[in-house]
Amino acid sequence: NASGDITEDVELIEGLEETKRISTDITKKSAVAKETQASIRITSQKYASVADRSSMLFFLMSDLAKIHSYYVYSLAAFTKVFYRGIDLVTEQPEVELDEDGEPIEEEKEVVELNDDELAARCIVLKESITLTTFNYIRRGLFEKDKLTVATLVTTRIAVNDELLQQEEVLYLFLGKIAPDPGNMGPLHEWMPEAIWPKVKALEGLKR
Repeated sequence: NASGDITEDVELIEGLEETKRISTDITKKSAVAKETQASIRITSQKYASVADRSSMLFFLMSDLAKIHSYYVYSLAAFTKVFYRGIDLVTEQPEVELDEDGEPIEEEKEVVELNDDELAARCIVLKESITLTTFNYIRRGLFEKDKLTVATLVTTRIAVNDELLQQEEVLYLFLGKIAPDPGNMGPLHEWMPEAIWPKVKALEGLKR
């Protein structure tokens, strides 16, 4: 405890100044951290379409085990394919070596993209990740399953990107049948009778 005139207590004054300096430094760093977190959050939202496509591809890979027990993929395997898809469309900087042949560590320059450039970048990333993942899957498929899996990938992407409705895909895959299709009329002259209930079921699709 300080006794007497505290203005003459050099140790106390220096301690208070150091405490103030630390407090000010923490406040500044906290403000910078908040700005960084906000920036990361905004950027993450802009890459949401890439994350959404990647998530869809991973769960599609997981579902392939329902076709055959051989088609089992781990998260680690998908992660490698995912990063490979990114690397294929990412320009790699040249690495300079020192006299001993060791790479020289340099501070990487962060390139800021505007909204249009970022949107274009996301399209490139989605296409590369999708194609890289599909090629990885395709190489391990039995010949008889390749068309089935290609159809699954195509329809899931279409549904995920809202180009097709899930109900439309179910009609295509399940071939729904109208319980009471009614009379075929003149169509019986060229249409097989078994097809008519499926055609009538299409009336239930939302337009």
